[in-house]
Amino acid sequence: MYKAKKVLKMIRKVWITFGVLFFVYLIFSFQAHGVDRSLLDSDEQILVLNLTDRIEFIPQIGLKSSALIFYPGGMVDPKAYVPMARKIAENGHKVVILKLPFRNAITQAQKKELFSKTINIVSDGNEDLTWILSGHSKGGALASEFVRTNDGVFKELVLIATTHPKNYSLSDRNIHVTKIYASNDGIASESKILENLNNLPKDTSLVRIEGGNHSQFGYYGYQIGDNKAIINRDEQCQKLVESLMQVLITG
Repeated sequence: MYKAKKVLKMIRKVWITFGVLFFVYLIFSFQAHGVDRSLLDSDEQILVLNLTDRIEFIPQIGLKSSALIFYPGGMVDPKAYVPMARKIAENGHKVVILKLPFRNAITQAQKKELFSKTINIVSDGNEDLTWILSGHSKGGALASEFVRTNDGVFKELVLIATTHPKNYSLSDRNIHVTKIYASNDGIASESKILENLNNLPKDTSLVRIEGGNHSQFGYYGYQIGDNKAIINRDEQCQKLVESLMQVLITG
């Protein structure tokens, strides 16, 4: 009996240790990696505001009429999307990366908070901009939900590496949707992406990034369950920027 209790106690300690190490790994994995700190510095061309609830990139010269609101992936450090946002801003488009409450926005109250901030940005009377909503992974799911519950706020929605919407339809919404996905994505696979297309408007545009995976849509660590990418992170980021720019230019 004593030996059995000792073994169970040891097993319990091993599991607790494993759980703690796994949690630490997840925290590290979702942190931003390889992001040049200077990208968060303002200069004569771009004003950068790193606030408690968002990161803004505001062109100071040649501001274009279309702008982007971006929701990060769940648990992902918002700074992981700074290289993408900075490149778009350098092309004259304002970009706002909204930080998800507790990096996830799980509860209805957290979603309400996020959506309220989104509406406030769009309705700001000091700017005459046409806003486009986008999000990566969980951020894409949240962007879909925003459109479902706030019809008419946006005319363009860009969903990146997400199988959503899955349990409801946006097919009757007066909005153009672009879905960007990667061929080597192990989290939101191509087959699952295409499986739920009937929940989107018929004129939805599809952009397939050959050789990319799920985590390389941002600059953060490996995401468990993802496949290995064939192209590098910088190349995938550039392809993402080009796709978003196409929507911003035509939207």
